[in-house]
Amino acid sequence: MAVKESIHNVIKHANATELNVHVTFAHKLLTISIQDDGRGFNLASHLPGNGLANLKRRMEDVGGSCIIESQPDRGTSINLCLKVEEVNNS
Repeated sequence: MAVKESIHNVIKHANATELNVHVTFAHKLLTISIQDDGRGFNLASHLPGNGLANLKRRMEDVGGSCIIESQPDRGTSINLCLKVEEVNNS
């Protein structure tokens, strides 16, 4: 849901012309990076809404993290990381 919310935010708010999604899985760490070339925003003066808070909460609820970086007129980058452990079905 965090990936879906991130992409939805780009479509709804960023006015971007390009969106890149990069997925890596190494050493039991799943990392999904979503980057756009949209309008961006100033994190320090951004009035928090439900969207960004929900992203962070969703990731924290499953033991992951969400890092958001943005600058006005320079786009936004969202990095979602989650440690994936093996499931033993025995």
